[in-house]
Amino acid sequence: MNKKIIDSISKSTQDNFIILSTHNDIDILIDGYYKYKIINIFNNLGFKSQIKNPESTCLYYAEHDIQFFKDNLHYDLHSNLCYKGLKPNSYIPIDKTFEEYCFKTKIKSNDVWKYKLSPEANIVHIVCRIIFDKKTVPQHYQNKLESLLNSIDKDELLYALELALFKYAKHAYNLILNRKFEHLSTSYIACCDY
Repeated sequence: MNKKIIDSISKSTQDNFIILSTHNDIDILIDGYYKYKIINIFNNLGFKSQIKNPESTCLYYAEHDIQFFKDNLHYDLHSNLCYKGLKPNSYIPIDKTFEEYCFKTKIKSNDVWKYKLSPEANIVHIVCRIIFDKKTVPQHYQNKLESLLNSIDKDELLYALELALFKYAKHAYNLILNRKFEHLSTSYIACCDY
């Protein structure tokens, strides 16, 4: 079933998608232009859909994720990269420049998922999840960051961080390279340079 879904998404978006994560569910990032085509794919395959956290406020151009469920399958469709805002019960989008960077640098994988984030983009995405969504560092995030750090271009990582985190990028960069992931969230909020 996963292959059929990914092949359909691939065809409908002309390969303009990225699998963000396969940890507990399958997170798919697409260009918003393809959103309704992808919703139709899941509907036609008998999935039930629901808006994730519909009570939350989407700020700027953020959009709610759409979750799809069928049997033991769970997909989350992201039409842009959004994270929880510092304001309670809100979603904020990451800067469009970083999202464009993610698509520009995506990597073709040799598995059913077809496309994934580059190591540098993946680190930035995970760091944003830590700072904005989790406020802690789940073990699987720490493991993933440790693994990704073995295959990065350091200059490229700093560039990607600057696209997403602006003035906080250099501080985050140092924390990441020194593997002080647990300080990312609190230092972001406390950072006087930001």
